[in-house]
Amino acid sequence: MHFLINLESRMMGKNNIEKTYHVDLDVARGMMILLMVFRHAVNTTLPEDLPLYVYLYLISDWFNMPFFMFISGIVSAFSIKRLDVLSDFFSLLKSRAIRLLIPYFLFAGIVFAGKMLLQNVVTLEKPVSGFNALFMIILAPKQSSFGSYLWFVYVLFLFYFVVSLAKFLLKKNWMPVCLALGFILQFVEGTDYLAIKQFNAYFFYFVFGNYVYKHYSSYLDFIQKYRYVFILMLGLFIGVTSLVEMTPFIVGMLSLPVLHYFSRIDWVENNCFLLLCGRYMYPIYLMNTFFINFFKMLYACVFPLDGGSFLFFALLCIPVGVLGPYITQRMVIRRIPYLNTIIR
Repeated sequence: MHFLINLESRMMGKNNIEKTYHVDLDVARGMMILLMVFRHAVNTTLPEDLPLYVYLYLISDWFNMPFFMFISGIVSAFSIKRLDVLSDFFSLLKSRAIRLLIPYFLFAGIVFAGKMLLQNVVTLEKPVSGFNALFMIILAPKQSSFGSYLWFVYVLFLFYFVVSLAKFLLKKNWMPVCLALGFILQFVEGTDYLAIKQFNAYFFYFVFGNYVYKHYSSYLDFIQKYRYVFILMLGLFIGVTSLVEMTPFIVGMLSLPVLHYFSRIDWVENNCFLLLCGRYMYPIYLMNTFFINFFKMLYACVFPLDGGSFLFFALLCIPVGVLGPYITQRMVIRRIPYLNTIIR
């Protein structure tokens, strides 16, 4: 593991990266993808004999995806510039479709084919019902028996579509309109069809990320100055939300400055493993469940998936879910030019 991290650091040329990229964003994405990999140890049911794990799992749901979408919004500000003519809009939409939708359908199709081949041989937690299940990755990705873990990519494309369209139609007024829309949608339940529910839940964070990037230096100074206030308030609202049913939006918003501040602490920002995970976030996201589920099948043949044994399994999922996609990206996808351009 240490060898891989040092090797990748040399290949990346960290000093050059810092001149071009915001290292804290890669580190932040690395933190969140590690948490997501850890959460993917659970496919359908939570272990009832590990209440602390269940509690932490549910709490992490309040800030894992909000922060992911927030960081994605900041990153999107790099790529969505001025859209003066209709061809600019379609050009951007085409590039995002190639980058997001092709991998989405490709990996969903791989999982579908794998389940079709294996479900009559081994017991699967979410077997597929037949070829009609393929429509679910388009109609309701979160409810798909084989592509549900990819919903983030689907929703991210919708965000790019709506924000790009708003930029083209509304010009300079797009941001206040989208921020207001995102805030209103926080209180609209939505439906799983076309991932409207997930769109409503996270659109505000994505647009807010765009807003923050326009004032990035001031924003960083602000979270640095009031970091302890945000940490205290986040802890307080996590406790309150655990006891009283209320919208997780407050916890989600408070988590943004806290997690971003944490990603900028020297010993965190200089962590090569987090930087590696952040740079390879996309292939890790696309492929981690392949390796986790395969490892789970092998692990379950020897050890029970409950109690301390499950917790040990969940911890092992981190290196399995990170190194599997990383090695696949470096050794396989990198050798296929087209895939290497869209999955990196």
